[in-house]
Amino acid sequence: MVQKSKQPHTGATALTAPPPDVLSDVLLSLGVRTRIFCRATLGTPWVLQMPEGRSAQFHLIEGGPAFLLRPGREPLALGAGDLTVVARGVPHQLSSTPEARARAVRIPISVSSRCHILQKRGGEPLTEMLCGGFGFTTPDAQLVDPMLPELLHVKAGASAEVTQLMRQLWQEIEQSRLGAAFVSTRLTDALFVQSIRLAIERGVGANESWLQGLQDPRIALTLGLLHAKSATAWTVAKLASAAGMSRARFAARFAELLGMPPLSYLTRLRIARAAEELRSGSRSLRQIAERAGYESPSAFNNVFRRIIGSTPGAYRRASRQN
Repeated sequence: MVQKSKQPHTGATALTAPPPDVLSDVLLSLGVRTRIFCRATLGTPWVLQMPEGRSAQFHLIEGGPAFLLRPGREPLALGAGDLTVVARGVPHQLSSTPEARARAVRIPISVSSRCHILQKRGGEPLTEMLCGGFGFTTPDAQLVDPMLPELLHVKAGASAEVTQLMRQLWQEIEQSRLGAAFVSTRLTDALFVQSIRLAIERGVGANESWLQGLQDPRIALTLGLLHAKSATAWTVAKLASAAGMSRARFAARFAELLGMPPLSYLTRLRIARAAEELRSGSRSLRQIAERAGYESPSAFNNVFRRIIGSTPGAYRRASRQN
């Protein structure tokens, strides 16, 4: 009879820190802002034109058919319950047919939180949808572009959480109750995060994007370390050791998945966090430089100017004037 070894009883419960929430950290550092542009009810034929811009745009199909049209790509058929997120400001159209056979109506994108009502008479079947955007407060597109793939497509029924959020969001917009704008914004925030979660978990649309890094356990571990301790004097050798990989293999794998070397990613992460502090904090430039991992304000100034395009002081003044 094999006796079980007894573990010593210390009288204390072991506590472990939760792993860094890399996705939340990135979204917070970029200052995500979501809003709904319009609710549309359209009779065939119809075409909606989405203008080119720096923000991601999403389309929630409540009922009826639709096709997503992008230059140089095959039409993407959409149905009731589908959600699409088109990132990086890619110009695109939504249409009742695989070819744009009607005069395009430009989506009324407004800086206000108001949701416009767009209706077009026509034939059956009717298509109902919500259109909105996911923007970022950082003015530097280079900090945003590597974060998302060009397209996320969540099919109806692919996620119970996404389906529930879509239903709640549609009800808030449709009923127009007190506080609907506030509630719908929070639901849209959650919808954005759930979409990204689904893409990460299922590898949907993650080619050539930042999401690939979270799908590789060792690179995800590295991202967690960088986000948890961005001010640390990391080297490629230290990061490779933490990931349990050779220096050369680690550097190649990181660049393959993230589109940039590990220390370049670290630099952008530091500057993104510093930019957030400059926008909303009251610390001095020296304090922000030290918190970002730079030994001197002059070194911080040079890197910030190279990445953002202006000095930290000028960036702070401009952000507070807006």
